[in-house]
Amino acid sequence: MSNDHKLAAYGLYKQVTAGNCDTSRPGFFNQVGRAKWDAWKSREGMSTEDAMRAYVDLAKAIGFEPVVAAAAAGGGEE
Repeated sequence: MSNDHKLAAYGLYKQVTAGNCDTSRPGFFNQVGRAKWDAWKSREGMSTEDAMRAYVDLAKAIGFEPVVAAAAAGGGEE
C-alpha cells in the first residue's frame, strides 16, 4: 500500500470518526503530522456517509475485499 493510499484512508477515517478537522496544522518539523492533517483537512465538508462510501471504494480499489457479516460470523455455510 502506497503512502498516498495510506494518507487517503487516514483522511477518510478521520472524517468518518471525528468529522471536520478542528485542530491546528502541525509545525514544519512534524512532516508526518502535517501530511496526516492535510489528508484529513482535504475531506472537510464531506458527509459521514460519503466518507464511508469513499473509504470502502478506496479499500476495494487497492485490493481489499469486503467481508460479508454472516460469513465472518461463521454463518451461511450449513
